[in-house]
Amino acid sequence: MKLPRPVQWVLWAFFIFLIYSIFRSPEDAASLVVGGFEGIGRGFAAIFTFFDAVLTRMGSSDGAQSLTTLSILV
Repeated sequence: MKLPRPVQWVLWAFFIFLIYSIFRSPEDAASLVVGGFEGIGRGFAAIFTFFDAVLTRMGSSDGAQSLTTLSILV
């Protein structure tokens, strides 16, 4: 699938800026990546907590226990 030319230009500009920012300040780029992964992890933990609460209210303790265990791992 070929992307439209303006989208290609934006992606190339983003890629060049990404490389520039990594070479310019690697510590800041690394902290942004770590922060992004931590945010994604917190989001998944919140989703598991939500479903854990839903299953607990429905009275299904087996499913709630497995989701609680899974949310601890995340």
